[in-house]
Amino acid sequence: MNLNIPNLYSVSKDMEVVSDAASYMNAGIHENVVLTKVEYNISKNGNEFLAFYFNDEYGDSLSHTEYAPKPRVPFEELDSKDKEAFYNRVNNQRKRIGQIVTSFISKDLYDFTSNSFKEFAETIVKLLQSSINNTKVRIKVVYNNKNFTTLPSYWKHRFIENMNIPKEESRIKLLDIDTLTKTKPNIISKVNEVLDTEDDLDPLSVPEMKDEIPF
Repeated sequence: MNLNIPNLYSVSKDMEVVSDAASYMNAGIHENVVLTKVEYNISKNGNEFLAFYFNDEYGDSLSHTEYAPKPRVPFEELDSKDKEAFYNRVNNQRKRIGQIVTSFISKDLYDFTSNSFKEFAETIVKLLQSSINNTKVRIKVVYNNKNFTTLPSYWKHRFIENMNIPKEESRIKLLDIDTLTKTKPNIISKVNEVLDTEDDLDPLSVPEMKDEIPF
């Protein structure tokens, strides 16, 4: 069928022919990455978070978001087992964030006292200001359980290090536990539902995760 619709295929010099939409880092190991922003904020649902934003030398982006762990009931009402689980979760988060922070600044500076996630996160933001768009790092990027690329959720294995470390001496290795490909497509619809409820977050940020105890 030959369509003859007025102006259907008209073009102009102002027509967009290239999209400048953001592109994201793929899973794997990336070099010459810079920290472009770090922020403490609160989501629309009232959850505190600390977010790290990165760009590589090709302009591809990555974000890593840490939400404040919180129990479903007041801390005082938790039994000893659940209190221990909460402390372990906070401790694991402090160490994971510590690996990120000490890839940019001296480990001696990652030594301070804070009594809340807010105080902790705001101190991190201050410590990293001089490193923004300045210090280059090597990072490992993986998929989380929401099909978004981010930094790994563990701390015991190296996933970020300063580019001063030669590649042949790098401690960053791809592991069997790392998810390097997307999972089943039907998970994506659930991600969209989460994003719809968290549209006050930066679009580069991962969706809000459940981080509650008791499990």
